[in-house]
Amino acid sequence: MKRLFLNACIICMIGLVANAQVAISIDGSAAGKNSMLDIKSVNKGVVFPRLTSIQRKAIKVTEADAGLMLFDTDKQALYMFNGNEWMPFAFATSEVGLLNKRVPPNAQSGNFGYACAVSGNYAVVGAYNDSVGTTLYQGSAYVFKKTNGNWILQTRLIANDGLSSDLFGIAVGIYEDHIAIGASNARNGNSISAGAVYIFKRTEESWNLEAKVFASDGAVNYKFGISLGLHGNFLLIGSPAAKVGTNVEQGAAYVFYRSGATWYEQKKLIANDGSANARFGNSVALNYTDFIVGGTGVAYVFTKALNIYYQEGKLIPTGSVYASFGCSVSISGNKAVVGAYTQPDGSNNSGVIHLFNRTGTTWTYGSNINAFTSKSDLRFGLTVLIKGDYIFAAASQEDIGDFDLQGSVYLYKWNGSYFEYFKRITDPNGTIADRFGNGIGFDGNSFVIGAAYGSRNAGSVLRGSVFFGSVE
Repeated sequence: MKRLFLNACIICMIGLVANAQVAISIDGSAAGKNSMLDIKSVNKGVVFPRLTSIQRKAIKVTEADAGLMLFDTDKQALYMFNGNEWMPFAFATSEVGLLNKRVPPNAQSGNFGYACAVSGNYAVVGAYNDSVGTTLYQGSAYVFKKTNGNWILQTRLIANDGLSSDLFGIAVGIYEDHIAIGASNARNGNSISAGAVYIFKRTEESWNLEAKVFASDGAVNYKFGISLGLHGNFLLIGSPAAKVGTNVEQGAAYVFYRSGATWYEQKKLIANDGSANARFGNSVALNYTDFIVGGTGVAYVFTKALNIYYQEGKLIPTGSVYASFGCSVSISGNKAVVGAYTQPDGSNNSGVIHLFNRTGTTWTYGSNINAFTSKSDLRFGLTVLIKGDYIFAAASQEDIGDFDLQGSVYLYKWNGSYFEYFKRITDPNGTIADRFGNGIGFDGNSFVIGAAYGSRNAGSVLRGSVFFGSVE
């Protein structure tokens, strides 16, 4: 009987609390008029449930759980379930919280985010393994527009003459109202995988094909368009498998110039000491009339002055030779960055990025930067980008918490003397083998980062995703 009475009392108390305002305070004050629970303290805080990422993701949440909050100990962030997915809204570290995630509308889109670029209020994202109708792996690209601070999908670009396995979207570039998209396996006449680049122009809010360009001497398997850079009226296109003289896969890069609505090949760039299998053009970038081209273990800077192109510098690391040096390149003003995702002896894939400085017309080695972590097998430097005071460097195979190969991007900022570690960027909802960071675009303020192997659908198709943010 006593037990029944006690149970009844407890039920009554629960009912009263559930329907009343509750105050927990050190001064005995009542709860605010609009608060069911009002906690007041000057020397204590509130601790939310603490779960690992795996434990958090194991919670069987539904739309009715919108507003559920907890602290993720792996991500070091306070998370809220918004009715659709878990989103971070407060970090306990210097990581950047990316809240502007986008996935392609087509659930079968392949490797969306492998290549990314942004300019002002527009961004382009390549999905080179995307199927177009029944044409497998033709590839496509998606254009986003920033409206009221939100990145909205505007349109999808495809090649109107595309064929299966063209890999349209393997490389992308955007500058103001022009977009360039590489299709490294496209035909040039009867030459299979010679490669092509499609250029689209924006008129008001419509993107239309302006030109399709090829290498003037393109041939079978030259892979023209596997890398590209677009700035102003200049378009730089890599063709790393091009044959030069008798040298197989020495590689070349081609400069196209726009006059009105016409794009024409202005210069073919080759290394003055090129050799077979150097794969010059495997990576390219440009800034105004400075052009940087990476190959196997080396990178070169070319510039244009008085309508003459000349090789201004050959960039190599000091000391040991890195076979992967040149896998990624970027240039901004008098500074250049070259990635090398392996150690010199190939013992592991931790990676390093190398900085070079120009004085007058002379390029000298500056320093190197390792990832701000002691972890190995990161592939740090597989993608690099420098613009103004910032350097982005991907560690696309970094393990994050319990998730192997999830990937991250390290951001460095110029402090007046050198580039110092600024922030690490990760996908707060990332998982195994996303390889976050394989694509990076940055215009000096806004950035877009791709995870082309993530966001798998129910059939485990590598759908891909991108994340938009800003440096400040």
